[in-house]
Order: sequence, then structure tokens, then C-alpha cells
Amino acid sequence: MDAYVQVALIEKAKKVFALDGGLFLSFPVVTPVGFQPAALAALLAPQSAADYAAAADFSRVVNFVPRDQVATIDGENFLWRIYGDILANAEVATGRNDPVADGRHAAAQALLYEIDGDGTRHESAAYLSYRSYRDAWFTAQEDYNAQRITGEAATDPAEQQHWHDTLEPQLRGVVGQALADWQTLGRRAEIEAALASEITDAANDPGLRWSQWQAGFNPDIDMSHSGPVAFAPTGFSPTDITGAGNWLSTSMSATEIDSLLAGAPNELHVENTGNIEQVTFEYRSVSVTRPWFDSAALTSRIWREPAESVPLSDGADPPGGRLPAYVAALVLVRNIVVKPKAQAPAVATGPLRFTLAATLLTRREVNLAPMVMMRTAPPPAAPEPAPPPTRAFIRLQRQSFNAVAVAAAPTPTAMLARRFSPAALAVTEAASPTATSLIARRPMIDIARLRRGPLAFGRADTIEPAAAPPPPPPPPPPPPDETISVLAFVCKRLPRAPDPLPDLTWN
Repeated sequence: MDAYVQVALIEKAKKVFALDGGLFLSFPVVTPVGFQPAALAALLAPQSAADYAAAADFSRVVNFVPRDQVATIDGENFLWRIYGDILANAEVATGRNDPVADGRHAAAQALLYEIDGDGTRHESAAYLSYRSYRDAWFTAQEDYNAQRITGEAATDPAEQQHWHDTLEPQLRGVVGQALADWQTLGRRAEIEAALASEITDAANDPGLRWSQWQAGFNPDIDMSHSGPVAFAPTGFSPTDITGAGNWLSTSMSATEIDSLLAGAPNELHVENTGNIEQVTFEYRSVSVTRPWFDSAALTSRIWREPAESVPLSDGADPPGGRLPAYVAALVLVRNIVVKPKAQAPAVATGPLRFTLAATLLTRREVNLAPMVMMRTAPPPAAPEPAPPPTRAFIRLQRQSFNAVAVAAAPTPTAMLARRFSPAALAVTEAASPTATSLIARRPMIDIARLRRGPLAFGRADTIEPAAAPPPPPPPPPPPPDETISVLAFVCKRLPRAPDPLPDLTWN
């Protein structure tokens, strides 16, 4: 894929997915990040060593600390480590007395969460419904923005008229309906008032609120040690993303690509070879779900760090600190097709691979470990008993709203294993002529008659050459590439943190 097409993809993603000033996109330009559907299907309830390895890969990929437009991990500073350190070592205020705030806080907690018999707190059905309708509104907005960019860049008068007269009103109506559903069925105002109360009224009893956050993430029981490395189980929502009807399709014409390049920052200026006529692909976004993480703890104003600690975020633009941002969502793409212009060289298709230099997108030196290309590992030689799920995995399944079980597709390794299994080889051997059978079919020659000379043979005695074996059947076409690639990580900026309230008291 030409560099200028990659820049166009980056710029279009920014215009579709990062319209909120509190968000920015980080792109895997160092190493491609891709998931196989079978691996994604096993994230919520891993059953084998291969499933746990995939779950560990996914968790490490989406819990790196984003700093700018280049996504890199260093193998140490994962979100769960920084979050756990804050919960364990922060200095928490003693609070103030306000019975009215106590009542509001208790009501908010009752609406947002449910408590199990063992004391574990998880999101209520109302809160999960709110998230579902909010995500549907996000998806409608993203589709509108993607189609708007294409429609406004069109030069064909018929295409322009179709966008303004037909497509734009239809998409705007979908966005409006999604917003109405979020506000009514998703109880938006009620849920968001409870979330606001959770933040403001926590100052009335900081110790209680902090203990709730600590109970939500206990590394001893919430970290999984079943994979190659310890990790905090992480998923995505909605989970039913592998079906054809769960993806949006879009395209970029040569005209739209030119328009996107014209609006790109100067540092992303690359040569436009003009070889591409159109780029089509499917895309969608998913929220990252973490049952052990509550971002309100990071931005709460009831705590402060020990003296001389590095702050989480300095609130600058771009922010600096130990945790200036975290990954909130993923932009996924698949089935990318690049159509070259006539007489232009063919373009290879497949999973998304950026070839842009990282220095075009960042000023810092990128010398960290690259991201990983996550694939389902080959099945073990013998079935392994699945370890008992951790509390975080159980809560992860609850947190994933309307999860849909997806049948795991066989991996290339598994298909090769079946092809060359003992049973398959036995069938192949029975169907293929062996050396012994070829010798047995050779014509038997009468040596005595040969000695009498060639005239002793009649026409019927003529030895015909053996018929040539039929040509082998053509090899089957390769299976379609099902890789789901990450186009971008949607990152949420942290404001200044910690930023304790001035009227609190401390021990």
C-alpha cells in the first residue's frame, strides 16, 4: 500500500473517531496488530493454554500507556500496574460531613452497581444498557462522518446530489434515532447524573469510596497467571463483531484521498504517486472493557500522591506523566481492497501494515518493544484441563453486554495438522500409486519372441507405450485471510491528576 494511502487512512480515521477534544488516536506504525476471529471469540472465557495465551496478548496490547500518535509498549508500564500502584500507595483524604451528599451517593451506587453475595461489585443491568445504547449512537455517528467525508469529496454531480438529497438525510435520521434511544431506553440523564454524583459526593467519605475501588482490583485474585505472563483480563464490547452484518463498509476514491492529503499536517506530507483509483474496506469500533478498572479513581480529587512522586498527568497538551492517557476503544478494519488505476502496478492486499516512518508521527525516539500480531496458537498435543477462571474473567463476562458465542475458525496451523495427520496420510497413501503398484502394471515382455526378431510380432503384439498419468488436480485456493487489524487505538486523555480538592483534610 502506497504511503500516501496510509496517510489518507490516518487522516480519515481522525475525522471519524477523534472529534472529541479529550480523545486522540494512536496508530500501530511500528508493527501491525491483528487478531484472528477464533482468538477474539475465546477472550471472555478461555478454555485452553492457547486461549489464555491469546487473552494475555490482547490484554497487553490494549493496556499499554499511549503518549502520542505512535503506539508502542515497553513491557513494564501497563495500565494495571500503574492503577494498582495508585490504589495501594495513594494518600486518601479523611473527608467532610454532609448527610445530603451521603444520600445522593448511596442512590447513585444502587443505580449503577449490584453487589454479589461475596461482596463483589459489578455494573447493573441499567448501566450496561446505557453503555449499549451509547455505543450504538457512537456507531451511527461514525458511519455518518465516514460517509460525509466521502460524499463531500465527490466530484461527480450525480454522486453529490445522491449524498445531499438521499444519503445524508437518511444517515442523519439514524443518528437522531440512536440519540433518542440512548436518552430514553438507555436512561442517559439518570445514569450520567449518578456518575457525576459518584465523583462529587465521594469527597464526603473518601475512605469508603477508596476501599470500594481497592476491592474492585485485588491483584492477588484479579490478575491471571494462566498465560505466558501475568495479566489483568480485558475484553471488548460489543462482542458479536465477526458477522458480516456487524461491520460498516466505506471507500476512498482518488479524489477523496487527494482531499485528505491536502488537509494533513506538514510533517505527514508524502509523495502522491497517483496509482490508486479506490480503496475499500470494512470497519467498526469497539469499547475496551476492564472489570478491574474504574477511571473515576484516577480523576477523583480525594487523593494525592506521596511526596516527590511523578504525577499521573500534568494536564498539558500533549499531557505528560506516568499515565497521560489510556486506551478506551479500538478501530478495527478488515477486507481492505486497493484498486490500482489502469496501467498501474498491481497492489497486494491483506492485513493492514503501515510502512510509514514512526518519526513522521512522533518527536520522541521510538525504541520500545513493538506490538504483537496476535494469532490463535496451535492446539496442544493433548487436551489440557482449563484452570478455574479468575474473578476478573467472571466479571468480564458479565460486563460484556449481549455477548454472542462465535464458532472458532480453524487456524492455518490446525488445518496443516489435519492435513498431515495419520488418518489423512493413510487416505492419501491408499489413493496414490506406490512404486510397487507401478512396477506391477508394466507390460510383461516375452524374451523368446524378441529373439525371433521383430517380424514375429503381429499388429496385435505391438507393445504400446504406457499411458501418461493424468495431470494432478490444481491446488485448492488458499483460505481467505480473516485477520481483523487494528487501524487505531482511541485514547482518552487524563486531565491533571492527581488534583486534590483544597478543602479536604488529611491525616
